[in-house]
Amino acid sequence: MEVVPDAEFRTSRFLEANYLNNVKKTYNSTTYDARVDHHFSDKSSIFGRFSYNPTYNSQPALFPVATVDGLKVSAGGGIFPGPSEADSQGYMVDFVHVFTPTLLLELKAGFTRLWLHTLLGAGALHSG
Repeated sequence: MEVVPDAEFRTSRFLEANYLNNVKKTYNSTTYDARVDHHFSDKSSIFGRFSYNPTYNSQPALFPVATVDGLKVSAGGGIFPGPSEADSQGYMVDFVHVFTPTLLLELKAGFTRLWLHTLLGAGALHSG
């Protein structure tokens, strides 16, 4: 159990012995949105929308790096520690044509793309 740190709070009861650590997390996100509306006539109109959201997240490990048999090893902890990048894009278009007051045509199309890249956290297993 060299990798798991000792409990910060020692009591006589097992469940009250806990490890406590406050880590710094980095999260950057920017969102871009655009929308275009166009009326061809009183009976025909179209609109389109585009959204783009690139993000960067660096999730630190909750447990500190430990040395085991000369190797520095991280017990990790938390949810998938390490850096990750994500880009999400959304496209949508909507066309409406009114034939009569009781008959109309509406055509819609949409597409969403998500790209996610996550790396193993630094210090997970390295020598030195």
